Amino acid sequence: MSKARRLNLRLNLLSWAVVSASVVLLILGELNWLPNGILPPSYALQITECLLMLLCVPLALRLTTLKSLRRHYPTLATLRIIMLAMPLLLGLALYFLMMDTSMLYCSLIAALAFLYIWPTRRRMLYELHG
Repeated sequence: MSKARRLNLRLNLLSWAVVSASVVLLILGELNWLPNGILPPSYALQITECLLMLLCVPLALRLTTLKSLRRHYPTLATLRIIMLAMPLLLGLALYFLMMDTSMLYCSLIAALAFLYIWPTRRRMLYELHG
């Protein structure tokens, strides 16, 4: 198996793990297996989640397009997936804990951005070689 193929497989597994964790979190929350609404809406948590989303989403979308960083592509591609997983999963968890829809909107924005960085072989070759 070639190095590029192994990298693409590893990035796909990581992406599917994030999607799976999100789906499990949604199912647990909707079936009331997570404690729904136990936290009062907290302004500090809302601001933290929104700032995390506003920082991570644009940076993750821009991260591997820098030509000078292409030699670190495997690390940066993994970092990019993790950067979008943080606001996605944290927003879902905070939504069910506080029952505040603004957290759900932050998760939705991160999930939509995740679609733009989904690791396909064609995208990987484009980002590596321009």
